[in-house]
Amino acid sequence: MTKRNPVAMLIDVHEDGEILEMLDGTRWRVWPGDIPTTAIWLPTTSIEIQKIEHEFCSHALLKLPGRQLAKAIPADREWPVKEIVGEEFYTLLESFGGRGRRAAPSKRGTPAPRRRKVGRRSKAD
Repeated sequence: MTKRNPVAMLIDVHEDGEILEMLDGTRWRVWPGDIPTTAIWLPTTSIEIQKIEHEFCSHALLKLPGRQLAKAIPADREWPVKEIVGEEFYTLLESFGGRGRRAAPSKRGTPAPRRRKVGRRSKAD
């Protein structure tokens, strides 16, 4: 008899699909390339959790039915950005204050107001 992988019920999608929270209390950080997939998953979706062998991800989350796949790690862990992007690029990111996270909003101020288009006057004017 084959051992079945655990199935959990999705109860919340946080941070636009980056963090998934299950009914059993487990939370998963989704691989950045899979966030567009998980961002549209709805609460009450059944998710099969499989342990996988991947360079950076420890688990695969499979949406049932349909078997859409998202790779993930436990949410209390961070992605090893230095190993993913490489030492040289990571150093460059740090020099700009990025550290692999989303960039902060620009501090350059508000853009100049747009000029209003002036319509042509009719010949009757």
